[in-house]
Amino acid sequence: MSTINNSILSTLKEKPQRYKKHRKHTRAAKACSSCRTKKTRCLWVNGTVKCLRCLSLNIPCSLEKSHESVSNTGKEEGQREDSGIEIRGDRDKRLDEISDDVKSLIELFKRRVPTSRTEILPTLDIARNQSKFSESHIPINMTGDLNGVASASSMNMMAILAMKQSNGNAVGFENSLPRTILAGMGYVGTESAIRSTNPVITGILSRQEGTELLRIFTDRYGRWISFPESYKTENIYEKTLSRCPLLFTVMCALALKYGDPVLKERCYLRLLRVIKYDLSQTMLNPPLCLEYIQVLVILSLYGTNLSESLSVDLCLDSWELSSQALSIFMKMNRLGLYSRLYSVEDVEPEFNELTVHRIWNIMVLVHLAYCLLLGRKSNFSLAVLCTRDVSQFGMSTKFDYRIVSECSIYSAIYKFTILNASRQTTVEEIENWMHHWDFMFGKPLNQFIEIDFHWVWILLYLKEGGFTFNGQSLSFTVAGDASSSAEDSKLQAMEDHAYKILELIDTIKDDSYFAFLSDQIHLIVFFVSIVSIELLSYRINKSKELMTAVKESATGKVLVLLLRYIYRLRKVSTTNEHPFFKFSTILEQSLTSKFNKQDLEATGLYSENAGISGTPYTFEDPGDEEEEAQELGQL
Repeated sequence: MSTINNSILSTLKEKPQRYKKHRKHTRAAKACSSCRTKKTRCLWVNGTVKCLRCLSLNIPCSLEKSHESVSNTGKEEGQREDSGIEIRGDRDKRLDEISDDVKSLIELFKRRVPTSRTEILPTLDIARNQSKFSESHIPINMTGDLNGVASASSMNMMAILAMKQSNGNAVGFENSLPRTILAGMGYVGTESAIRSTNPVITGILSRQEGTELLRIFTDRYGRWISFPESYKTENIYEKTLSRCPLLFTVMCALALKYGDPVLKERCYLRLLRVIKYDLSQTMLNPPLCLEYIQVLVILSLYGTNLSESLSVDLCLDSWELSSQALSIFMKMNRLGLYSRLYSVEDVEPEFNELTVHRIWNIMVLVHLAYCLLLGRKSNFSLAVLCTRDVSQFGMSTKFDYRIVSECSIYSAIYKFTILNASRQTTVEEIENWMHHWDFMFGKPLNQFIEIDFHWVWILLYLKEGGFTFNGQSLSFTVAGDASSSAEDSKLQAMEDHAYKILELIDTIKDDSYFAFLSDQIHLIVFFVSIVSIELLSYRINKSKELMTAVKESATGKVLVLLLRYIYRLRKVSTTNEHPFFKFSTILEQSLTSKFNKQDLEATGLYSENAGISGTPYTFEDPGDEEEEAQELGQL
């Protein structure tokens, strides 16, 4: 047996080694080092040894070195020594280097960053079989290149032809077509200069004041921005001022809204004027970066709160701002998001992709909310206003799922109230939504999902029943004959949904957390409070109900919740111009005009002489409750 084994080994040693023939180089192997670094397409024109991009930028191209090394090693290529081992030339070494680079890239993007420009992201598993809840089919372009449609356009072919005719002259290339056309194709001018005012350099804030305001902002509102966990306050300070000072200004202004009264007196109005000026300067040619999108997201979420000062005359339209944000984001996506997000040196690729999905979903949420609140039709179709899947990311939190669920139910009622879809279809969508998302009901800090659920039912009944509001007096009237039992049941259903919303907002015990809620939540609750007051008044006047034992009656319970809500609005108002103060004044006047003073006083929360008053409130960070909202954990 030993002899046989030795014979086999001897035969194997004598057998010459076989080598696989190298397959023909692919386009990726031919890409120059500069194009590989920028993740852009590398096009090699016949008759030249430079790629188009390097020619247009008039920079050295690694293809030149490759061409020289191939010429110098011509005869040596493919020769073998007597031992049968191939002598590798410079080309083979270069291929090995490229292979190593490719392996590194695969390792870098192993967390499922889409590499295909036509890749369609999968739908949420929780709603996979429901097309009504499907996500957007616009593919995310996480590369640094134009998407497939744009790069294959006839205009791009014209630009390439002009490039050839310019014989490598970069100036001739830029002058070959109108600048707007080249900019639209991503060749020149795609990066807008960020000419924002720096509040620190101009002396509005000191570095220490700015850093402290950023810390307050991230504690109170950071969940909307999606800052990396690795970013400390100092990192945020440096990066926002260098990339987009307007974002720094907006964050400081919002933090100062409920901040130090002395610092607010000195700086707040000046910051608002900077926002007004810089926003007007950037709207025509917006910076195509994540930070500018974050600016529009914050202003959309808190535009009502930041528009209170008459002296500054800053009037932010959240519907318009969210629409702008969506348009700018889609332009960024078309040109490629790779260089417009957080640096790959600071975050993992998965976090950048999650940030894209999260920011998109928030923009859709705000836009749909104001479409419903204002009764305005969106400039985008619902095929665009769909959510992005977050279930594929290990970093996603309950906050991300909450945004997705809210967008889904907003979309369902939008079809009915704005697009005039059938009632049956809408009810089926709401019921399907409830079937998929009811597991989030009753959970801490998920009151907003339940508020949305009851609110859309109120919107449905208002649209279906023909109930209207008188804009001058905010009075509630019923169109047609409301004496039927069917009409009464709708009124009762609306009253029940309104009561649940008031009850849910009352469960938020932290006044600071209540004040820091987004504007659309406050507008929804204010809107529902008006509906509740008018429904109660209508029912009492119709039935001549006696308000005896007010605290124990169903009507009395609603009045107690309304008065608590009004008192809380008054408590957290900072000035008489504050939206909360205006909300509380309108609701108080509505109550006193429709109910007897004795009935209101019976609740123990109202005095005819003092009305509804509250002591000045000192705002603090919400603490554990807010921290839990940001770190909800995974589903």
